Amino acid sequence: MFKNISDKCLDQADKKFYTGLLLWKCHGGNNQQFKIIKKDFNIYQLIVYGECLNIRDNNLGNNAPVGFEACKEGEKYQLWRAIQV
Repeated sequence: MFKNISDKCLDQADKKFYTGLLLWKCHGGNNQQFKIIKKDFNIYQLIVYGECLNIRDNNLGNNAPVGFEACKEGEKYQLWRAIQV
């Protein structure tokens, strides 16, 4: 689970595609059980419900929707880089 400074957890609101991620009281449900799979040096897939976080319609612009879709090997729109802030 991913918890922020307000003690809320990252939560996939619904199993439907592109319904969005939100903060919610931590309860340990499946929709808060995210897995991080390392694919390469500092490149990861984020998975919940067995589906990967994906950029919808391969849209790389600002405000592009993201959601979860079936994981596809080599799908660059499902790969994420961790950065230090």
